[in-house]
Amino acid sequence: MRPKAELMLLGFGLCLLTACGPDPVPKPKGYFRIDLPAKAYTTWTPACPFTAEIPVYAKALPGNRPDQSCWYNLTFPDQRAIVHMTYREVHSDLAQLIEDAHSYKSKHEAKGGEDLHRARSA
Repeated sequence: MRPKAELMLLGFGLCLLTACGPDPVPKPKGYFRIDLPAKAYTTWTPACPFTAEIPVYAKALPGNRPDQSCWYNLTFPDQRAIVHMTYREVHSDLAQLIEDAHSYKSKHEAKGGEDLHRARSA
């Protein structure tokens, strides 16, 4: 045989040997795991007209807004997370309060998107 034909036959044989394998399966998108402590709650009674059950591993701290007496931050030190909570009495301004909540959410989405973009590009 000619060397060119031998080389082609060898290449064809290698292709046949390597083609016999399991079909590739795409892996599902993975998410990081957050390990939370066992569920246990304590009753929290702030200086506002409500009570709440919060996890024992969370700390309820007053917010940093002195003009808002029912503004609290629920902090989770092990997870490095903060939940901002506000209590307001609803009179006839429900539509305005809902609009305020949507605008606060939109502001935080913009900040979160910038942080995510910055983290991905680093």
